Amino acid sequence: MNFLKQAQQEFKVAPKKLLFNTKYISNNVLLLKSQVLLYKSKFFPDKEIERYAREFDKLTGYDLCSQLRIKVIDQDKRYRDMKQQLSQIKERYENEVERRSDNQKELQELLQRKGSWSDTEIIRFAELHREEMKCDTNVKEAKKNLKYMEQVVDEAHQHLMNVMRERYHEEQLWSWTLKKISCSFRMP
Repeated sequence: MNFLKQAQQEFKVAPKKLLFNTKYISNNVLLLKSQVLLYKSKFFPDKEIERYAREFDKLTGYDLCSQLRIKVIDQDKRYRDMKQQLSQIKERYENEVERRSDNQKELQELLQRKGSWSDTEIIRFAELHREEMKCDTNVKEAKKNLKYMEQVVDEAHQHLMNVMRERYHEEQLWSWTLKKISCSFRMP
């Protein structure tokens, strides 16, 4: 109840003017502080009201809800960026696989006519064989990058879900705190 005496001295008002419902507030300093902040805001200019609103947000936990909202937005942006990178890597992988497939088809066609090769076809066969080796390496590398990026996207999604869950929890606590405050006192 020291806070009640401090509030009475600060506002120079009688206890009945503050209209505290001591039945609910005596055990909860948060409720008492929030009522004093609201009472102060009635008699001070707009700049002070903003300051008291920030203090009230701190008391009720809304400042944490605001921080978590920003965190969710940032994580959602990160997740979307990761998904876009994943689709680009997947497209590169599919292009490499298609290129390797086309190369193998051309090699098969040349091998079917092996007995009647001309000099240009022999040179082309050697080129295709070198390209196939490069394609195999590129496909393996693209597949490795794709698997890695899929893991990164999964982790980003999991992190987004955790942040959203945390935000939901904090907003529920904040809502409960406001209900408790609004049921415990009334403004003069």
